[in-house]
Amino acid sequence: MHELKDTKTSGVIIKLDFEKAYDRVNWNFLEEVPHRKGFDMKWIQWMNKVVRGGKVCIDLNGERGDYFRSFKGLRQGDPLSPLLFNLVADALSAMLSRACAAGMIKGLVPHLVEGGLTHLQYADDTILLLQFDLQTLRNVVILSCYEAMSGMKINFEKSEIFSVGLSAVEMNVAAEMLGCKSGVLPMKYLGMLVSCHKISKAQMSYVCEKTEKRLGTWQCEYLSSGGKSVLIDSCLSSLPMYTMGVYQLYEGNFQRLDSIRARFFWEGTSKKRKYHMVKWGALNRPKQFGGLGFMDIRVMNTCLLGKWIDKLERGDNSLCCNILRNKYLGHKSIFQVRNRKGSQFWKSLLDVRKWFQMGRCIRIKSGMQTRFWHDCWLGDCVLKVTFPNLFHIAVRQDLEVAEAWVEGALWTIWKARNDVVFNKKTMTSPVAIIYKTLMVVKSWRPLLKPNLKPVANEMITLVASNANVAM
Repeated sequence: MHELKDTKTSGVIIKLDFEKAYDRVNWNFLEEVPHRKGFDMKWIQWMNKVVRGGKVCIDLNGERGDYFRSFKGLRQGDPLSPLLFNLVADALSAMLSRACAAGMIKGLVPHLVEGGLTHLQYADDTILLLQFDLQTLRNVVILSCYEAMSGMKINFEKSEIFSVGLSAVEMNVAAEMLGCKSGVLPMKYLGMLVSCHKISKAQMSYVCEKTEKRLGTWQCEYLSSGGKSVLIDSCLSSLPMYTMGVYQLYEGNFQRLDSIRARFFWEGTSKKRKYHMVKWGALNRPKQFGGLGFMDIRVMNTCLLGKWIDKLERGDNSLCCNILRNKYLGHKSIFQVRNRKGSQFWKSLLDVRKWFQMGRCIRIKSGMQTRFWHDCWLGDCVLKVTFPNLFHIAVRQDLEVAEAWVEGALWTIWKARNDVVFNKKTMTSPVAIIYKTLMVVKSWRPLLKPNLKPVANEMITLVASNANVAM
């Protein structure tokens, strides 16, 4: 969405609502999908026995009647049910992909995703991302074909359409063609707000409201402190996890979440006010340091966002990582980026990269994504700390390792005014320092490949508690 706004491109986002998704699947269609995917016939027969061979009986006042076959698939809540539904949903994904390849529909951001991004799916939560083109909107009739084959039913009255870069008139035209109601950004997908604009602190408070709503269903007046601790760790602290994995929450949101958890621990769910004997910051400490080990959501927010940086640095090929590389990075590392313009998600990653960089070490591949002075690629410390005086007089302090070892370039790292600096005695034993630096760097030379070609990413190793921990 941010890319559409940034490039001033128009597009529509259709949020589909399936009516009783798990109860409407055509079993013949479910059997055909794995057959087309090349599953073994024996596995398909096992699946048919599960979905068609179930038997139930009626229990009336403790007396059970005869068992009969239901032909309605698995019981509600069965863990196998969503897995089988994924096979049915994957058929819709294949149809949309083929329609896009044939030019019937046009996806968004084709310069970031090859062929354009046409849809996103998570079980029965499906959104379509299409360019605003009348022919493309007419060809959405492909959804009717999917309904006829799979037995699924799309409730267009509950489905919503959102737009970026469209006027009110164009929005109404698109809504009338699809029979959906018009929605207003930010939209909620998978329980999280999504928009082309920045999500404000007031809008982000839905996380706190969700936590307070969960408390309203509990009856915990007589619950012990130990029981409350279990509920806080297992439920209240985990509710904002998904949002914190994408957005960096505001300080006001952190304070409100801490207040909710502290109030529940000291007061329970009763409306009677009680004193908080210990401040919440002390309870957040690990048990070995005198606290109760409650989650520090600020630290967890940083860790969850840092996981995205780890994926980018390790060359993860997921859709989101590829979009971020094409939009912001190219062949660079996230630590080489200086421009802070971008989406709210990208700015959140830039804010936490300083924490990710602490304690990390790099194993050199091509050296094109590793900074000579600022990254820990040689020894246990960055070179700007090991040799601060040389770093201060360096010509380029943002030099990459690959550039530093070009033949004859290593001697140009330092400025021509070195003699002046040495004469002013700002450095002790300059010849010894330079010699030591060159010897240390020279010991790394055999690790370089003859051709410094771009490699996907450098190898990252995080160092914690003096032990190498591969993340």
